[in-house]
Amino acid sequence: MPGNRTVSTSARGAPVPVSVTASGQGSARPPGGGPVAAATELAGHGQAVSSSPGGSSAVRLSGREREVLALLAEGASNLEIAVTLFISVNTVERHVANICGKLGARGRTAAVARAIRGALI
Repeated sequence: MPGNRTVSTSARGAPVPVSVTASGQGSARPPGGGPVAAATELAGHGQAVSSSPGGSSAVRLSGREREVLALLAEGASNLEIAVTLFISVNTVERHVANICGKLGARGRTAAVARAIRGALI
């Protein structure tokens, strides 16, 4: 039967909403847009955003990179991000690597910290 069902697929046991069609096929989706919509709304696609408190350098993150960054800030794993954004884990890993490179961070935690300091999220 069509509708929404909740299935626990996250590593932390968090429920992930799933839309189910009449044919019984389903797909995971973030509730109400969530951080994905917020990340896109916050800075806009391709807009230059300061990456340092002094504003001396600007970083260009794509809309998808902003979405991934918002989910990283919530502590989502690569698998959780992949399910939420309907992309592969390899693509998530590539986005995380690109974000780290653009922000000059050595890892995902440092990238989130720099993004917060630079008001990206």
